Amino acid sequence: SIFGEISMITGAAPTSTITAVSACDVLEIEREDLNTLARTFPSVPSVLTTFAQQRMARNLIATSPLFAVVPDVERAELLGRFDFRAVGAGEKIITEGEQVQGLVLVLAGELVVQKEDPAGGVVSLSILREGDIAGEIALLKGLRATATVAASRKTAVAVLGRAPFEELLKQ
Repeated sequence: SIFGEISMITGAAPTSTITAVSACDVLEIEREDLNTLARTFPSVPSVLTTFAQQRMARNLIATSPLFAVVPDVERAELLGRFDFRAVGAGEKIITEGEQVQGLVLVLAGELVVQKEDPAGGVVSLSILREGDIAGEIALLKGLRATATVAASRKTAVAVLGRAPFEELLKQ
């Protein structure tokens, strides 16, 4: 088993504590050593990122009230419909006034919801964290985005595109 990879990738503080319940051997790799390994084997970062994103998504699908109505046996198939993305600090994932491309599920990190102020400037409406979603109202009502959603720091998200979202609603 692997643990700590989500914090390593996102830079976020660990969200859980790991405690040995019996004697075990643990191999720990420091970020510096992982970077060295990645220079030798360029596929390491993408493999680790994919593993971490899938773990985060599985955890959320298993625990989120949003997916509680989905039978356990169908959750893995649902997970396969999402695209995983890393969003850099300041990067917009939804832009006010534009079409929403999909339902955004925050896996780790933080997104800020902002709205342009007619008097000038921007007003922050909320902060979305692990398990929160964005884009659902625009998708359900067929509207353009009423606010901009951007990453405040490196953030991992899963996006259910517009077509798969509509297909899921039909089902």
